[in-house]
Amino acid sequence: MEIASNFDAKLLTSIARDSESKQAVKDVSYASYITYKSKAKLYCEHTDNSFIIGTLCKKYFRIIGMATRSSHKHQGLAKKLLNRAIEFAKQCGYSRVYTRSHDGKDFYLKFGFEVIGDCGGNSLLILKI
Repeated sequence: MEIASNFDAKLLTSIARDSESKQAVKDVSYASYITYKSKAKLYCEHTDNSFIIGTLCKKYFRIIGMATRSSHKHQGLAKKLLNRAIEFAKQCGYSRVYTRSHDGKDFYLKFGFEVIGDCGGNSLLILKI
């Protein structure tokens, strides 16, 4: 499995659509918007079948979204990408990783994330690293 670290909106949108997650498609669109409109530093790693997108905020590393094609779920792709993102956040000096998730709360809980709230049906999660 080769991991790339560039933002390829076309590929990521394809993965998001194949993941059957409407939120993942919105996440890719949002990441495209913030890279175009703001000076936010985007973190993105992907394979041909999975991706994770994050951003470097002032006080924490934020995961914007992640997805895996339905045909490639349960193969450890998301786990590997999340571990790499957490390691990246540590190397950048962050002590917290933040995300919000509608469907993936249980996935994040397996990695030690804690639920800190709820926002519009999404769980707000944080990992202290």
